[in-house]
Amino acid sequence: MPLSAADRISVVFEEQFRRYCDLFITYYKRTPHHTRCGYDRPFYQKNYRKGGRIGQPIPLVDSPDGSWTVLTDTVEKHLDYHQWLDYTTYTGGKPAFREGDHFWLGLHAGKSTSYTTIDLDNHRQIALYRGGFNNTGRPRVCQYITLDYFRQIKKVHDHFPGRIWCVSSDSLGLDVIERHGLRTVEASHDRTTRRLEAIGLHGVEAHPMRGRCKRRPFGEHYRTITAAGLLETWQDQLDHFDNPTTPDLIAVVESILTLLSDQWRAYESFARAKIPDIHRGEVARIRRWVDDGFPDEDRVIVGLQSSSLASLAADAVAATGGNGHDSPLSGLSGASAGGNTIPSYLSSYKMTNKEPRPRATAASLLLHDFRMGDWPLKVEEVARDGLPGPDCLQTAAHELAKWLYWVELYDTPRGERAEAVLDLLKTFAATKGNGYISRLEEGKADLVEGNLKRIVESVARIDNPEALAWFLKTRQRRDSGKYSRLIYVAPLICSGASRSLPFRPMTRSKATCKEPRSDRLPDQIESTLDAVVKRFGMRKRGGDYPFVTFARRLVNLLFDNEGRADIDLETFLGWTNNSRSQNDRFKKLLAQANIIHGDWERTIKRGVKSATYKLTAQTMKAMGLDYAAEEAGWKNVVGLTVSPAEYRKLKEMGLD
Repeated sequence: MPLSAADRISVVFEEQFRRYCDLFITYYKRTPHHTRCGYDRPFYQKNYRKGGRIGQPIPLVDSPDGSWTVLTDTVEKHLDYHQWLDYTTYTGGKPAFREGDHFWLGLHAGKSTSYTTIDLDNHRQIALYRGGFNNTGRPRVCQYITLDYFRQIKKVHDHFPGRIWCVSSDSLGLDVIERHGLRTVEASHDRTTRRLEAIGLHGVEAHPMRGRCKRRPFGEHYRTITAAGLLETWQDQLDHFDNPTTPDLIAVVESILTLLSDQWRAYESFARAKIPDIHRGEVARIRRWVDDGFPDEDRVIVGLQSSSLASLAADAVAATGGNGHDSPLSGLSGASAGGNTIPSYLSSYKMTNKEPRPRATAASLLLHDFRMGDWPLKVEEVARDGLPGPDCLQTAAHELAKWLYWVELYDTPRGERAEAVLDLLKTFAATKGNGYISRLEEGKADLVEGNLKRIVESVARIDNPEALAWFLKTRQRRDSGKYSRLIYVAPLICSGASRSLPFRPMTRSKATCKEPRSDRLPDQIESTLDAVVKRFGMRKRGGDYPFVTFARRLVNLLFDNEGRADIDLETFLGWTNNSRSQNDRFKKLLAQANIIHGDWERTIKRGVKSATYKLTAQTMKAMGLDYAAEEAGWKNVVGLTVSPAEYRKLKEMGLD
C-alpha cells in the first residue's frame, strides 16, 4: 500500500503495528534502549542530553496523554525510517533531523520469552562505500561469503528444524527463529546454547541473552526467507511470523547468493572497483558444494592431469550459470573455460600425480585454507601444531610472516621487525616442522634459512592497497578491544624452542639476574646518582637509597653483558618490591642522567623479547670499558669471532 508524506504507519497499519509491539517490544526491557544509525556504528544507549536527568537512560514508553511518544516514534523509525522522515518533514514544515543513514532499535531481554533466535553472523566485509556516483548517496556494504559459513548454516538447518529463517541485514547474517511457549530467558538461552555446542558451533549466539541487546526483527534490510522467495516489507514478514513455514536448505543458499550478487553488481557500478578473484572463486566452490549434495568435507582430486584442466574449468563456468543471468550465481565466478586456465576454486583441491601420504591427505595445508575468513585462527593453529604434512613450509611460513610482520609485531621498528620475524620463522622450522622439512632433516639448514629470508623480504614489500587496508583494520580492531580473544602467534612458536636450533642465533639472549650485584660504581657515576637523590629529596630504606641500589644493579648487569641486555619486567619488579611505578620512575631518572639510553620502550617485541637496555658511551667510559674500541678490536684476532668479554680475556693473556 503506497503511503503519502502525511501518513503514519502506526495509524495506517494500526492493528499490525500493535501486534508487532506486543511480540517484540512491550515485554522486553525498555529502559535502557539502544539505537544504531549505520553499518559503521555500534549500538549506543539513548540517554537524556539536558535537564536534571542528563546522562540517565530514556525510557521507551508513550505518555497516556500523547505528549510523550518515544515508543511510537522509535518503532516507526525502526520499521520504516524514510517514511518517518517524510512524515516529520511534512508535519514540522522543515527537514527532519537525521540521526544517521539508517536506524535500528535494540532491546535487552525481559524476564521471559516466547521465541528464541540463533544469530549466525557474517562479519566478512569487502568495503563500505556510498551507493551513488562520484562518492554520493547513502553508505552501503559489500560482503563476501565462505563455504565454512554455509556449512554452519547446514548444521543449524539439519539440527534445528521447523525454524523461521531471516536475513538480518545487508551483512548477510542470519536470524534463525523458533517460536515456542513462554520460557524464562535463562532456560531458553541455556537450552539453545548447549545444543549448538553439541554440534560444534561454539561461540554462536542465542538470543535473548543477558547482557547484550538484540536488534528488533523486520527493520531496514531485514528479510524473511520462504520457499517462494524473500519477503521484504515488515507487514509481510509479520504475517509470515504468525503463520510460519520453514524453507529448505537450497532456498536459504539461493537467497543469500542472490543478495550477494546484487551487492557485487552495485559495488562494481558505484564504487567502480573489482571484486577480488578469491571471493569469486569461493562462490564457485559453494555452487559445486551444492551440486555435490552439501558434503561435509572437500573432495580430494588425485591424479589430475593437465589435459583435464580445460574441461574442469568449463565445468566451473557451467556451475556458475554460464553467461546467462537466470542463476543468482551468474557473473560471480572468475573461472575461464578457455585454454589451460585453472579456475580459482581449484586451489581448494589437492592435485598430485601420485597418492599422497596419509597424513598429508588428512591435513593438507593449502593457500585456500587461509582464505576462508578465519585467517587468524588458521595461522594460530599452524603456529601451535606445526606443519601438517610435506611440501607446505612455503605456505605456512608466508602466512605466519604476514601475520607477524603486519599485525602482531607491527609496532616494532621496520628493520628490527624483519629480523624478529625471520628469527621466529627459523624457530618454527626447527621446532614445529614435525619431520616434514626434508632439507632440514638432511642438515641443509642454510638453504632453509635462505628460503625463509626471501619470504620475509617478500612480505615486507607488500604494497597491495587492499591487503594493507585489511592489515590496518585488523590492527585497529585489536587495539580498540573489538575482539573477545586476542591471538598471539609468537609465544606459540617460541613454546617449542626448548632444544637447540640448527640455525645461528640472531637475537641477544635475555639477561636474568637472580642474585644481582650491588657493587659500588665508579665515583663519576656515584656522584651523578647522589645529585639525583638530593634533587628529588629521596629517603633511605634499610640504610640505602632504593634508587641508588636499583641503579647499581642495573648498571652492573648491563656492564657484565657488554653494555646492553634484554631484561624482563619480572627482574625489575624483584628489585622494586613489585612496584611498577617506582620501576618506571627509576629508569626514567637514569635516562635523564645520561646513564642509560632512554629508548628501551621502542625495542620491546611483544610476545617475542623483552626491552633492550643499553649503557651510554659516557657510562661505559666511566666503567673503564670503551665498548666501541673493543668492538673494533675484534678484527685483530685473526680467524676468530669473539665477544668483547672474550676479547678482554685474550688481551689479559697477551693473545690479542
